[in-house]
Amino acid sequence: MTAEISLWQPIPSQLIIKRSDVHLWALSLTPSSAVVERFRALLNQEEQLRAAKLATQDIAERFIIARASLRLILGRYLQLKPNQILLHYNDQGKPALDSCHQSPLCFNLAHSHNQALLALGCYDELGVDIEYLDPALDYQGILDRYFSALDREGLKRLSPLRRRRGFYRLWTSREAQLKRNGQGLPGLPAFGHADLAPQRYIPLPDGYLGCLAVSSGIKQIQRFRVTESESLFLPGHDHHLRR
Repeated sequence: MTAEISLWQPIPSQLIIKRSDVHLWALSLTPSSAVVERFRALLNQEEQLRAAKLATQDIAERFIIARASLRLILGRYLQLKPNQILLHYNDQGKPALDSCHQSPLCFNLAHSHNQALLALGCYDELGVDIEYLDPALDYQGILDRYFSALDREGLKRLSPLRRRRGFYRLWTSREAQLKRNGQGLPGLPAFGHADLAPQRYIPLPDGYLGCLAVSSGIKQIQRFRVTESESLFLPGHDHHLRR
């Protein structure tokens, strides 16, 4: 992918997204407990029930922040309140805007540990993944289960210092491609049969790596970084969708 990519920017006063653009939002998932409750109130009943079933409080809070941030950001583009955003899900659980919004806006959200990455575009499906580069992860079992012999041989040719990052490049690439196609992790073994899209690796702060899979017609990738999720509540921004 040869699209021009911007530096990380703060939340802009005006959002304009064209058909040839992708907007990437890097989001922190670690606000105070008081803010978590404010985020929780933005979720619908199904999302709140899903959060309540998650294994630990930390995981549940990160889910709440990520999903509420998605609603806040989509609201900025659609000029709607977060609780007015209606979503539907495919058979693999991939969310999309409900057709009642009559919007060409599409999106994909991924999160890992304390960071999330949200990609938005117009008309064309896209996929994004983010992974924390865990220095303690024993990734050999993942390689053996989900990746081809060709992939494994390619990693062996890297130096030990570069091999772990090489694994995460493979991992984020596969996930982004599968999410673009509306699949999830179970699709990994059959990945070689997927319709491949151009991809772009996204370096992120604090030891994370992201990957974007999207149409070859994309000319510009704009990046916005939200270091304090509370700032998404600030009013006074104008937002537009340009066809």
